[in-house]
Amino acid sequence: MNKVVDLSNWKSNKTEIPQEVENLVLEVFGDNNFEIEDFDLDRIWIRQEGAEYTIRTWDYTESGVRWTLFKMIDHGNGTGHGEELKEGFFILKSMNDKGETDISNHSFVQAVLNLLGERIVNHHDYSHEDVEITMEVKFESDSLNDIMTFIEKGLEARGFSPSDIKFQFGNGAWMTVSLQKS
Repeated sequence: MNKVVDLSNWKSNKTEIPQEVENLVLEVFGDNNFEIEDFDLDRIWIRQEGAEYTIRTWDYTESGVRWTLFKMIDHGNGTGHGEELKEGFFILKSMNDKGETDISNHSFVQAVLNLLGERIVNHHDYSHEDVEITMEVKFESDSLNDIMTFIEKGLEARGFSPSDIKFQFGNGAWMTVSLQKS
């Protein structure tokens, strides 16, 4: 398996933070107004506007990593805790030898399944050539727009155009996500 992030140079002199780590923090915060203080394979410590945050990383796969953002709360007596703010799945962009995003080796359905992970309760049969998947997904009814945005952004990071991604909703938490090229 290829290295996702080469830490050998950074650990020796701690001068250059790998681009993949910066990209994850940028996706989590949505802007570049942050300072990465340190990181290891499980956590990234960040400071933004005087506040301290930690991104906890989980479940590394070939396509990405699940993460949770915590704001660090200081109790003033030398103790503290992390307040969970949000979670997501960071999709690593696959590059070809020319440095261009290469989606030809990745199926749309597999990208959706990887993105949603444990949120999928059940799904219909599919093949890797399919351009749609019908599945039962755990989400709150008031977060319907959030789950659609999460899927669109995740698939966009994977090289799919958001304008080509369509949604249909059925009974309960059943939904179909499809790729329909314009």
